[in-house]
This record gives sequence, C-alpha cells and structure tokens, in this order.
Amino acid sequence: MNIDSDKLSENDLIDLNNRIVARLRFLNQMRAHSQMLDFRIGDRVTFQPDGRPPLFGIITRYNKNRHSDHRRRPALECRAWALA
Repeated sequence: MNIDSDKLSENDLIDLNNRIVARLRFLNQMRAHSQMLDFRIGDRVTFQPDGRPPLFGIITRYNKNRHSDHRRRPALECRAWALA
C-alpha cells in the first residue's frame, strides 16, 4: 500500500498517525497474548530484572492481561510478581 503523504492535509496526517499507532499497539498486544498462552498454571518460570539476580517462580493464575507467579526467596517467603 502506497500513501502519498505529500497530498494529505495536517488533519489527515494526524488521523493516519493515530490509526497507525492504534494498529501497532493492537499487534503488540496480540503478540504478547499469544506468547502468554504458551504458559500453563503450575509452570516453573525464571526471569531476570535489570540489575538483579534471576528470579524463579511458579505460574499460579492467569488472566488476559498478565500472568502471576509466586517465587520463593532464599528465606522461603513468597512474593507475588505480575509478569506482563
């Protein structure tokens, strides 16, 4: 699809920009949702926040926005983390 942006008014360009941004957000959400479907309740997970040691946990629940896990700290206390 070719769009000659030189022929678009400022309002048309703003509208086109808003549509493009909305579409990119939608595609990003669909990609994230698809990746989240690879996880199941009870799966063991690991992730490493920037500048911190790796965290290990188990998926305990799932909703359309994020996964939650409870990870075990060395002192055996649990903490909930939202995995978005």
